[in-house]
Amino acid sequence: MENLYQKSYLKLHRISTQFKRYLADFIDWNNRLIGIEGARGAGKTTMVLQYAKENLPLNNQTLYVSLDELLFTENKLVDFTEQFVMHKDSFSGSSLMHLNPAKDDLSRQTVMHKLSGLSFREYLNISHGT
Repeated sequence: MENLYQKSYLKLHRISTQFKRYLADFIDWNNRLIGIEGARGAGKTTMVLQYAKENLPLNNQTLYVSLDELLFTENKLVDFTEQFVMHKDSFSGSSLMHLNPAKDDLSRQTVMHKLSGLSFREYLNISHGT
């Protein structure tokens, strides 16, 4: 678990908050379960890390993990989350998970958002540092 905290701290401290995607302002971050779908590289993980860096305690109460982590090849996410939440407050994860609205119980509890690719305006803002 200590290794996961170290990776999480590194990601949170290295993430830039200078530019933010448009969707960050439209998400109600107080929802219990938020899903963000979009193309690979669209900025989903960056947006979650930026929110965590600016709004959550950067100590052992906040942990960011990727579900691509080797830990999850042998362990279930639900077991890990239950263990973490019993002792901590905030949890965020990233992965190629798919919530099927007709089949998954989580889908009824998830507020889903779609993050599109960069708009031309966003591209200009990034490239000119505005």
